[in-house]
Amino acid sequence: MQNVRTQAVVNIAANVSNLGYLLANGQALQSMKLPVVVEWKQQGQADTFYAPSSFVDKLDDVAPSNIGAQQWVWQQGMLLVTPSGVAMTLRITFDQLSTNIYDPAQNVIRGTGHILAARVASFVAANNNGMGTLQKAADAKAKRSWLMFCKLVVMNQQSKQRSPRPIHRRTWPIGSPVQPPTT
Repeated sequence: MQNVRTQAVVNIAANVSNLGYLLANGQALQSMKLPVVVEWKQQGQADTFYAPSSFVDKLDDVAPSNIGAQQWVWQQGMLLVTPSGVAMTLRITFDQLSTNIYDPAQNVIRGTGHILAARVASFVAANNNGMGTLQKAADAKAKRSWLMFCKLVVMNQQSKQRSPRPIHRRTWPIGSPVQPPTT
């Protein structure tokens, strides 16, 4: 699927480091697939004051009086920034899917990441001369994941309330001058 580069501007309180709450449904980063650039400024400053944050593998420890989010890290699907002693405004540039594959009203497409991961692992193993057991294990995991996903879709369909069609039957009294049509 194609990615779209998007920007979100969010205000965060002082001493906040974990931005996981912004990834929840209805929040500014709910559709984020991967962050690209994080910039910060103190709340209330003009937009010309944005300063870039550095992408790192591990956040440095900072003093409680630190001002600004000098560093950011993307770990296990969680966006973390260095905490700041003052409230900040963050401008986050990120990639998101160009189409929405999640329907919150029906919860149909949930947990599809493990299907993709197993198929990618199988593809990589196949490109590395098969790698025998690794490819077989990845194929088996992909099949199990696909079956679980299909079960979820079926269960979702089964949870919908349905009513049977009404049966329109006409009864004809015995000895009636009008007889039912013959087919």
